[in-house]
Amino acid sequence: MPLKARGVGVELYTQNQDVKITDIVIKNPMVAALLPANAKDLVTINNDLKMVGAKLDYQVNPHLTVFGGISHVSGESTANLSALPGFGLSDLVFDADGTLYNAGATLVKQQGRYFGALTYIYTHADGDAGIKDGAVNTLIPSVGVLTDVGAFNAGLIYQQADLDYAGTLVLPGLGEVETEVRGETADTLAYRVGYQTQVGRDLYLDASAGFGGWEDARLELNQRF
Repeated sequence: MPLKARGVGVELYTQNQDVKITDIVIKNPMVAALLPANAKDLVTINNDLKMVGAKLDYQVNPHLTVFGGISHVSGESTANLSALPGFGLSDLVFDADGTLYNAGATLVKQQGRYFGALTYIYTHADGDAGIKDGAVNTLIPSVGVLTDVGAFNAGLIYQQADLDYAGTLVLPGLGEVETEVRGETADTLAYRVGYQTQVGRDLYLDASAGFGGWEDARLELNQRF
């Protein structure tokens, strides 16, 4: 039976990813002047994030589906400022609570039981706390096979993220100092495996996991109508 054109889904997503620093702004002129020239090379950020969201999609034709969604993100992003020698700094933890807005499209070509797909996703991050702003571009090429128990696929994830963080750093003898850190994806490429199957009347399960450059896991329940 052909897939119904419209879908509404609930998504759960987790991600653990490293971000390389492109700029550090410590709003204390004395401390900022003492930062080593290679500070950006010494400090990294680790994002440990969890997202819950809603998604709408529309199958324009059997080969093209467009979609959009909104998610609440929570978790922490940790900048290892303790790696800067001679400062005695503690790591800076950013509260990652905020909202993500997603939009994208998937192209699919099927030949018998086998298929290939290409998905593009644009994500805008609107942070309520530590993540001030961000933009993420994601491209997912994959190939798969249809079986009696569902569809299995494997592929790659290319992801380029530009993120701005803001927080308060506690400096020995100086107290709290506002600090901003800007970063981009440390590893832009990861591997991905996925599985889709029907679990009810017009209800579908879509699960995937990413590994290699970073780790992520995604689960979606999608109702067609």
